Amino acid sequence: MVELNVNGKIKRIKPEEVSSQILIKLKKAAEDVAQQPIKNIVLTVPAYFDEHQKKATIKAAELAGLNVLELISEPSAAAYAYEYNKRQASNLNLLVFDFGGGTLDVVIVKVRNGKFDVVTIGGDTQLGGRDFDNVLMSYFMDIFVKKYKKNITRKDEKSVWAQQKLLKECIDLKHMLTSAEEANLYLGEIFPDIHENIEINRSTFNKICFSFFHRIEMVIEGTLKEAEMTPKDINEVILVGGSSRIPEIQEMLLKIFPIKELNKSLNPDEAIAYGATLRATQLINNTIPNIRFTEVNASRSKNLFAKLRHLDIGPTARNSNIPPVPRHQDSSSKISTVEEDDGFSQVQLRLAMLLSQAEAKSQAVVIKPELPEASKKNLVESRKREPSSVTTHTQNNKWTNGVSSNRIRKTPQTPTPIPPDPQPNPVSTSHPVYDVPAPKPASKPKLAVKPRGPTVRALYEYDAQDTDELSFDTGQIIELVRKNESGWWQGRIGPRNGLFPSNYVEEQPQVPTVRALYEYEAHDTDELSFDEGQIVELVKKDESGWWQGRIGSRTGLFPSNYVEEQR
Repeated sequence: MVELNVNGKIKRIKPEEVSSQILIKLKKAAEDVAQQPIKNIVLTVPAYFDEHQKKATIKAAELAGLNVLELISEPSAAAYAYEYNKRQASNLNLLVFDFGGGTLDVVIVKVRNGKFDVVTIGGDTQLGGRDFDNVLMSYFMDIFVKKYKKNITRKDEKSVWAQQKLLKECIDLKHMLTSAEEANLYLGEIFPDIHENIEINRSTFNKICFSFFHRIEMVIEGTLKEAEMTPKDINEVILVGGSSRIPEIQEMLLKIFPIKELNKSLNPDEAIAYGATLRATQLINNTIPNIRFTEVNASRSKNLFAKLRHLDIGPTARNSNIPPVPRHQDSSSKISTVEEDDGFSQVQLRLAMLLSQAEAKSQAVVIKPELPEASKKNLVESRKREPSSVTTHTQNNKWTNGVSSNRIRKTPQTPTPIPPDPQPNPVSTSHPVYDVPAPKPASKPKLAVKPRGPTVRALYEYDAQDTDELSFDTGQIIELVRKNESGWWQGRIGPRNGLFPSNYVEEQPQVPTVRALYEYEAHDTDELSFDEGQIVELVKKDESGWWQGRIGSRTGLFPSNYVEEQR
């Protein structure tokens, strides 16, 4: 159930009722334009929806007074929209590259004599345009601290307001850099006492987002591998979603696939809706009856790539439903708390949030999993590593695109640490933010002393309840020391060692990592700061002695002799 605060009174309603109200408003808006009643519709859903999610979608539509003729996947709708004019003769393999604000979907669709067959689904549910916004924010926040001594990472009202302004500016800058080589951030929008511009060019944008481009490449590679195809087997690449406009992404796709140009004949933001409209017209008018949509079946998919579920969603509307809330998703303004985390509630909240953001935003509801109820015992302190000697190392040509920098890095002193880069999620200061409380378990298991090497990534922020637990932020990498069947695992972040709930993290699938032997302070914006003992995801090695890594949303270069590889 969902609790809504309506004029000071708490009202409990089902999630599908929330969604139905959104659909009612959309229905009215469409009727105002069409000047006639609307009853029959075709709905699209992400390709990974399961049966419960699809049924909830149908239920919400019925509550809104709508009759769902058919429910089809978004990739099928997009592919059909693009291929509508040549469907009679088309026998093509299409790759639908759907990159929106929160997720990346890469789907391969076979078109055979009017039949659209979704054969493989790949993607990254933790990567979207919002991540590019956050990295831009971190980039500018670093400059604010170093050059202007302005720190807006705190949670006071003034800092939150500045974060909101910066986020808006970063979104605008990202859009400008899709068509221009450079853009300027006017600081007066954020700091009324500073009337200066900070210039950022497309090359710098590409550098700070390098790890995202690498992840996209890996998703494409994995999707093709699962489909048992090569880039040469793809006839067309269809762009869907606003983030597909990023020039570096389009250049990458043209390098991967042997095609002359990407299919951009439709507005990426509207392609899915356009395809659904075409399909609805056909069903109502009973035209072109040979068009069929066949979706991917779980048994035909060999791996659950990047946490996307492969599901048989079928061609009929009665096999339908809705997706779980993507992590860190903002809620709509009226949602204050979530009582049940049963998958169904998450589904409807996601729909409500996505459709009502334009109307109002205020509170961010983070749905965290319950902590394990199993017992825990006392923590055994682990030893802190003493640093060994480091030789003087001269670096040349440290960035792979040819930007040279001759530097000498020695064993570091103890500099003032750089303020941590936040994972900004600005919210309105006029409403409180409600977090789902996590119950504190009674006791803990005894911990191992020595680490074992594998790592996990934090899905949610966790605040230690006592001294033998480990606190971490969303997206942080944790070295896994020991698993425990009780649901409490032991991990280490730098010198800190402690217990944490296993359902707050996800294991890392063969991601190479390095451990920092020494603290390193970045000397410019393309470098990466870290603390002694911190785990860094390794993005790329280079013979120059400068490697590239990632910590949370931050990515950058660091000297290779400051770290050791994890075995």
